[in-house]
Amino acid sequence: MTDEAETNKKDIELKKLLINLSKYFYNPNTHQVIEYLIKVYKFNIFLTEYFILPFLCYHNNKIFIKMIQNINYKENEEFTFMEEFEKMERL
Repeated sequence: MTDEAETNKKDIELKKLLINLSKYFYNPNTHQVIEYLIKVYKFNIFLTEYFILPFLCYHNNKIFIKMIQNINYKENEEFTFMEEFEKMERL
């Protein structure tokens, strides 16, 4: 298996995991899993769409605000609208 094929397989598995985790967003263990995934896979940088979209319905939660603080807005221009939201929530 090539590196690209392996990366694609891991990306698909991570996407599925994030979608499944979104159902349990209010569970503190889910937050720990998300933190672990950020540290190990840095998916918040490479798979930003799947990092944000499954959890968007929890936009009023402080944990969601912490999540969007981990986005690189310069690399993901489609999410720049959230940058203002993130700044407002810090106040």
